Amino acid sequence: MFNNNSTSCNYNSIFTKFNEIVDYKKNFYSNIKYPSFHNLKNCNSNISTNILNNLNNTIKLEIDTFRTGMEEEEKEINKVDQEQKQPLVRYKLISDYMVTFNKSFVLSNIINLMTFVDTISSNTNNNISSNTNNTNIKYNELYNYNIDLTTGKTIFLKDVFIPNIDYKTVITNYIKYKMNQNKQMFFENTFIEIVDDQAFYLTDEALVIYFEAGTLAPENFGTIKFRMEYKKFLPYIRPKFYCTPQNLVM
Repeated sequence: MFNNNSTSCNYNSIFTKFNEIVDYKKNFYSNIKYPSFHNLKNCNSNISTNILNNLNNTIKLEIDTFRTGMEEEEKEINKVDQEQKQPLVRYKLISDYMVTFNKSFVLSNIINLMTFVDTISSNTNNNISSNTNNTNIKYNELYNYNIDLTTGKTIFLKDVFIPNIDYKTVITNYIKYKMNQNKQMFFENTFIEIVDDQAFYLTDEALVIYFEAGTLAPENFGTIKFRMEYKKFLPYIRPKFYCTPQNLVM
């Protein structure tokens, strides 16, 4: 799957297409932006179209599932609020995405899906332009897609580290060290557990481990991230993930 001895990094010959879903309804608004990936035309590529299509379908399915769930939730909540003569709510869904690593037949990208909820003022007519108050973020989900483009399989944390390294201990110790530097930010006596399918994404310079909002710190801090720079963990990281200017093939 991975060549431990590889020290050269090549850009992947794929095109990232921008996609957007904009929808206005009575008490529901969404502006969802997401990527899809395609082979470049007139370019020799060893990346399977099926692998890219499977990734695109997975991303689209998760976005549609999230959006449908929010729309159903909005309808159910407003149905109850109307029956109880309570102020209605308006849901606003927005998203952002970023391709964070796209080299050496590895693709890493993230999509941030957020849901904001407004309480509609009692003196409005519930149109989309009505004044609202008490805006709160209700959901803040960060999805990651780390894909080996030679096989189409998901890349897990263990794949980023060289074999026989106790990567969970390495990561746990680093996170504890960073948390101790800012103790006032985090919950006291928080238990850190790195699981096999731990959430993370890759960048050109670092491995980024992250935890859902409310897990390690108060929810208003949002998603908590720990950035592990490759150059500080060279004895543990597979060379293909650390693309320096010296080994990058243009």
